[in-house]
Amino acid sequence: MAEALADQRGKALATGEAAFRPWGAWTSLLWVVAAEAIRTLVDLGLDRVPLQAFGPYAYAARVLVIILSWITPLIVLLVAVGIAHGSFAAYCNWRRPGVRAIALAVVTFLVAETVLRGVPYLATGSLRNNLPVEDYRAMIAPGTWPWLYVLKYWPAAILAPLVEETIYRGFLWRALAASRLGNAGAWLVAALFFALVHYHYYIQNGQFFPGELISPFIFGLIFGFVRWRTGSTIAAMITHALGNVGLTALTVLAVLYGWP
Repeated sequence: MAEALADQRGKALATGEAAFRPWGAWTSLLWVVAAEAIRTLVDLGLDRVPLQAFGPYAYAARVLVIILSWITPLIVLLVAVGIAHGSFAAYCNWRRPGVRAIALAVVTFLVAETVLRGVPYLATGSLRNNLPVEDYRAMIAPGTWPWLYVLKYWPAAILAPLVEETIYRGFLWRALAASRLGNAGAWLVAALFFALVHYHYYIQNGQFFPGELISPFIFGLIFGFVRWRTGSTIAAMITHALGNVGLTALTVLAVLYGWP
C-alpha cells in the first residue's frame, strides 16, 4: 500500500514538473534585468515620498517603503513564473532544507567569516578596517543601546536573503543549470550578476572601482556553493542572512571590546 502511494506521489510530481516549461537562460536573464530595473524605478519614486509628512507614523511608512522596494522584483518574477504556468516555490527551489543542509549552511558561514575576516587581519593587524565601524558610530548616538545597530539592519537579515537568493540562486539558477552551462556555469554566472547588481559598492560618486566587485562576487560564490551542495535556495538564504547579521554583530563587538 505504501509503495503504491509513493508511486502515485512520484507520478504526481512528475506531472507537475511537466505542466510548465521553464524559461530559457537568455530569457531568464532578461527577466532578472527587468526585475532589477523596475525596482530601481520604484526606488526613485519612493525616494520622493516625504516620510516626515506621516508624523508619528513616519517609521511605519519607512518600513512600508523598504518592503515595497524589496518585493518589487519578486512581483516581476511571480509574473514570469505565472506565464510559465509554474509554482513559484517549486520554480525557485524553495525546498525545505534538512538538518544536514542547515548544518552545511551554518558551517559555510563560519568558515567564510573566519577566512574573509581572518586573512585581512593577519595581513594588516586590524579587524576594524574590514568592518563598517564608522557607519556604526554615525548611526548610534552616545548612550544608545549598541545592539540597536544590528536591529536597524533587519532588511539585510530578512529581506535581502529572501529576495536576492530567490532571484539569483532560485529563478536564474534554474535556467542556467538547465542550459549547457550546467550547475558549474550557473554557480559562476549567478555570482557575477549578483555582484553586478550591487553597483553601490563599485560605483561611488560617479567613479568606477573595479576592485569593489570582488567582495560581492565572492559572497555570490559562497551562497551558490550552499545552493549547489544542498539543492535548496532556502539553505542559501540561511547562509546569506547569517553573513549579513554577522557583519553588523562583529562591528558592534569590535567597538565594544576595542578590537584592533
